[in-house]
Amino acid sequence: MTLLLIWLGGVALVLPGLGATAALRGNPRTFVTLDMAAVIFGLVSVATGLCTSLVIGVLHLVAGAPLVQFEGHVSPGGIAASVASLAALGLMASQLSGAAVRARRGRRSAHVDSWLGEHHDLGDHEVVVVPTSSPLAYSVEGSPPQVVISEGLRDSIGDDLVALVIDHERAHLRARHGRALLVAALADGAFGWSTGVLRSTTALRLAVERAADETAAGGDPRRRHRLGAAMCAVGDSLRLPYGRAEQVRHRARLLVLPPDASTAVFPLAAAAGLIALAAVAAGLMGHVAGGDLPALMAVLG
Repeated sequence: MTLLLIWLGGVALVLPGLGATAALRGNPRTFVTLDMAAVIFGLVSVATGLCTSLVIGVLHLVAGAPLVQFEGHVSPGGIAASVASLAALGLMASQLSGAAVRARRGRRSAHVDSWLGEHHDLGDHEVVVVPTSSPLAYSVEGSPPQVVISEGLRDSIGDDLVALVIDHERAHLRARHGRALLVAALADGAFGWSTGVLRSTTALRLAVERAADETAAGGDPRRRHRLGAAMCAVGDSLRLPYGRAEQVRHRARLLVLPPDASTAVFPLAAAAGLIALAAVAAGLMGHVAGGDLPALMAVLG
């Protein structure tokens, strides 16, 4: 059972990355939810499987030989598997806590103090223009939440695109996209060595950006084409790091593509697959709670 839980978690962790290209043509808001749910389920399922194996090993040491009957069914591998689970859990906990601490520190350092730059109070958030020539735009939760844009970016793009950037970052704040980005950071921290998991967290982050693009651009086709052309020009002219220029151009192209009816089925299939994984995991846990756990308690008693 523990191996199956770990396997289910691994499948859920790589699931968002399998259809990332098709997902980009669909509703990005839907895929933010689906991708985040898949990654959370994967992390929880892997951790549950490892914890179950560890608990069986500890109980075996306490109760002795009678627990051997549960090793093959509930937790194959015996003491060796329990020791490996302990090591994996320790590493996973360390990586998760490190990623959480880095995310918290990053959020604190990204928040702009009141003495720096131009602060414009808009009620539920601030727009802050910071004095740097580097192209910079982001949003950060805090007290108050902030949309931060650099003077260099503001002065190098047109008014339409400045408004899009600010609306884009405002959309991140209002949709609480920081939670999805934290989930991606935690998955990267725990399983960043896996190419499949990295593809999934990249898909989640891109879905977050696409969702904010859609909110900011609105539904007017003429405005979307104008903004898409402006975004492509920015992607070509600004020296953005780490492949971000190509990502901006790609997002710009998606803004002007006509709706693709074939993508409407994809989120339903993705949701069905995730529900199936969750149902199997729930069935496993129900079997343990209804059958294995009482028998285990009887042995210990």
